[in-house]
Amino acid sequence: MAVYPVSFETTVSAVLDHVAYCNVTGTLSPDAVCNYEYVGEYAGWPLYQRFDGAYHLWRKVSLSEWRIGVTPGESGDGYWYRSGASITGNYSSYGTFTGTATVAMGSH
Repeated sequence: MAVYPVSFETTVSAVLDHVAYCNVTGTLSPDAVCNYEYVGEYAGWPLYQRFDGAYHLWRKVSLSEWRIGVTPGESGDGYWYRSGASITGNYSSYGTFTGTATVAMGSH
């Protein structure tokens, strides 16, 4: 049987493409709590958007972290971030954003 190398990033992206929603919870300022829907890819990774389009969840590939913020790829006034490969778990705040965001995969 032949074994073909598959990059970790490709594998994660392929798996997460099939998760339609994730949930962001916490006591956050600004209030970014809500369900986020998968809307495509950003830099080859899943991109999620809050139902009203005000916030996004994306992968900042150059820093190996996930971010929740206003505009994918931009820091703006602040954001929440989580280092590592897993999209789920606690996110620390940066800039003017405060609180600890928690992301869980789920359904709407």
